[in-house]
Amino acid sequence: MRGTQSEDLDSVATRPTWGQRCRRLLLHRRATLVVALVGFLLVLPTLSYGYFLDDNFHIYVLRGGEMPGGPQGSWDLYRFSSGTAADLEAKARGIFPWWTSESLRLGFMRPIPSLWRALDHRLFGESAVIPHLQVCLLFAGLVAAVARMLRVFFGDGEAARAAAVLGALAFAIDDAHALNVAWIANRYSLISALFGVLSLIAFASPRKAARLASPLLFLLAMLCGETSLSFVGFYLALVWLRGPDQWKLLVLRLVPHAVVLAGWDRAARCTGNGAHPALVCTQFISNRSDPSGESSEFRRERAGVHPPGAGAAFVRAASVLLQEPAAELCRSLRSTTAP
Repeated sequence: MRGTQSEDLDSVATRPTWGQRCRRLLLHRRATLVVALVGFLLVLPTLSYGYFLDDNFHIYVLRGGEMPGGPQGSWDLYRFSSGTAADLEAKARGIFPWWTSESLRLGFMRPIPSLWRALDHRLFGESAVIPHLQVCLLFAGLVAAVARMLRVFFGDGEAARAAAVLGALAFAIDDAHALNVAWIANRYSLISALFGVLSLIAFASPRKAARLASPLLFLLAMLCGETSLSFVGFYLALVWLRGPDQWKLLVLRLVPHAVVLAGWDRAARCTGNGAHPALVCTQFISNRSDPSGESSEFRRERAGVHPPGAGAAFVRAASVLLQEPAAELCRSLRSTTAP
């Protein structure tokens, strides 16, 4: 009897704890694949979401629809306003609200996502299932790439490998990615992030061929979306973490990336991309507490332009109701920022 009790106590003592079991799972050679699969399954319900917002605008353009001051081709689907006289026609059609600035320019140089969307429309028509499935697969690939990127930052030890997989799992289940995954027009952020992460991994690689590919991957990331500018901070953080003895070498490796960034900025300016200024309504809200701060352009438009149609009374009533709260908000913000 005593022998049986001692054997039970020994088995309990040798039984792995929950922490040890989790560590084994995180260190499993297929752990990254499992985390990527988890990410894929979590976003799979988006297959039934269909199109919304800018997706419908892209379909209109790909059908052959015309928007004054809008896209100049299938490679330019993320241009909404060119800041030219053509925008006046867009305002007259009701595409832009009546208070929109005449100098509004709103365009983003994202040729790769634009061409990808145009190819989808050509091959699969207006079905949203295949584009959503592509996004799900893209997200799974991004999760796997994030796991590898975290290994670059954390190192090759067991604890570092487990932390990288755990970080990738946290990335996969983060609800902040819902809009990027569910909105087909917003998948540019996923593909730009994927190229950016791969560029960062290649930048830290000891192999020369991979290091040479890093600027090219960074260029592809920038051509997918201006959100890839955030990877500049990751490059600098990686250089800093490698220590002073490697700073000079790593900074020299960043020179091609700086050339890519300068070339992208020049191309974006030459093609008329960018955002300037904001809608005039934001200027209305920010200056109501101090009418002297209104620009001459805004005073002219506010005095001489009125919203057309039956909704004019509603717009005027809403502006009156919001005027005092907006002024109070501006006063509070100014008091908190004043020295």
